[in-house]
Amino acid sequence: MLKSARLVICSSVLLGASLVALPQASFADRALVQSSVNVAATVDGLLGFTATNHEIDTGVTTYDSSTNTYSGTFSLMGSTNQFGITTYEVICNYLSSTTYAGDCSNGWTVSAVSTNVSGGYATMNPSDPNNNFKIKSDATNALSGTSANWLMKIVPISKTVSGSTFAPTATALGYSDFNNVPATDTNVVSGNTFRTISGDSTYIGAESFKVQYGFTAGMDAVAGTYSGEVTYTLHVNTN
Repeated sequence: MLKSARLVICSSVLLGASLVALPQASFADRALVQSSVNVAATVDGLLGFTATNHEIDTGVTTYDSSTNTYSGTFSLMGSTNQFGITTYEVICNYLSSTTYAGDCSNGWTVSAVSTNVSGGYATMNPSDPNNNFKIKSDATNALSGTSANWLMKIVPISKTVSGSTFAPTATALGYSDFNNVPATDTNVVSGNTFRTISGDSTYIGAESFKVQYGFTAGMDAVAGTYSGEVTYTLHVNTN
């Protein structure tokens, strides 16, 4: 915006019989030029789901990053409740339902399912084709029991933002403690990267949780090598 200067003129004035010419005076405000600049930045949306850390039961199990595999050797009745612990991170910063990812302020859910299933149970299958024994995931059998078993649980990780503490939630299906590895695609943990802080919906950044596996060889396992696999999928909740 450009503002024009004002000019004020004082004309001569007669004083008595004499003509006195008062000096002409002019007054001008300082000219001011204002300029506005618009600054625009675009932040890309990101829907991310990654494994950020792997923990083992030191001296009992190992982790191979090249194959993403936890492994261990057990005698009969050998067991561990920390066969492997994987930390997962969820990032979801969309706030517009026009994006393919949906509106992240409705929260997210992660489901899990075993690759191998037999008789309605997730299984660890033998590498020897002549071995018909499979290790079923059955939460009715304790990890300290005599039946070979493998189980999993969810461990939410808390974070504090602006004085408020938030954490993902293990689903009501019992994954806050060791439970069956799902034989069908099952929601196991949920969260929300947009939380209400001081009455406003606020993006709090990434949320994280751990999946912890337990294993026991029991007294009934046939000698051999067994393997299981679990697939996790991130879902953005709908309205």
